[in-house]
Amino acid sequence: TFLGSWAERVERGLGRVDEHLQELYGARPLDFVAAIALNLAGLGIGVVQIWLVMGWIGLRQDWLSSLTIEAFSVLVSFVSFAIPGSLGVQEGGKLLIFAALGFPLSAGLSVGVVFRLNNIVNMVAGLAVFAWLRPHRALSGRALGRVDRASEM
Repeated sequence: TFLGSWAERVERGLGRVDEHLQELYGARPLDFVAAIALNLAGLGIGVVQIWLVMGWIGLRQDWLSSLTIEAFSVLVSFVSFAIPGSLGVQEGGKLLIFAALGFPLSAGLSVGVVFRLNNIVNMVAGLAVFAWLRPHRALSGRALGRVDRASEM
């Protein structure tokens, strides 16, 4: 049947992924440790961001609440990866998380909007850097081309 063959193909593919990851982590164990450390550092920075924003909007700053909000925000982001830009999901997720923890709904929406604005600023900055680097890369490529042609003569 179609579903049976599809399930077998998926299983074989996942087996290959597992084998590749075992080889990768076996050959480069420090990269594995670095990936975990950087992921935890990113989570920690997210907790600090939540803690700071909660203080700025007048809520009590509690590290455990900040950790809980960030952890559930990561879960919402993970679950909603298929929605382009997580439009509305990030804000709605923060709203639900804040409501579940007993915070005002307006605070959840405010934090969601603040994080959306942060994402927009980061995207604009990234695009600006990309646009700035692109001509420099083209110029350096042309300069390298002239050097290569000069060495051929």
